[in-house]
Amino acid sequence: MTVLGYGTDTFPAFYLNDSGLPVPWRVDTPAEAAAVLRSRTEVGAPGAVIVGNPLPPDEQLDPELHDRVLREGLEAAAAAGVAGRDVTPFLLERFHSRTEGESLRANVRLVLRNAALAAEIAAAL
Repeated sequence: MTVLGYGTDTFPAFYLNDSGLPVPWRVDTPAEAAAVLRSRTEVGAPGAVIVGNPLPPDEQLDPELHDRVLREGLEAAAAAGVAGRDVTPFLLERFHSRTEGESLRANVRLVLRNAALAAEIAAAL
């Protein structure tokens, strides 16, 4: 698997633009991402390519709110015995309710940005 950071040196964290975890490779344009995809095809590299495309800082969820809701959500899930694949929907619902919908709005912005970037990379291919 190849992991690219689009305009970033750290992998995005869904609602936040920075997880603090470094990406192995950075690309700054759709043409650079397309070149990576072409090169992988030419050498027969296995696996997928993940392009981490962060939200701009002014479009991300407030980091303090995010951290608080996540911490409280994980505690509530543990207390309620929520485990495994049930944790994700539990946390998503908590994020939606505890951020008064702001997490959903950030997610919509992220989906739209990802779709636009995917189209730009496809056009560059």
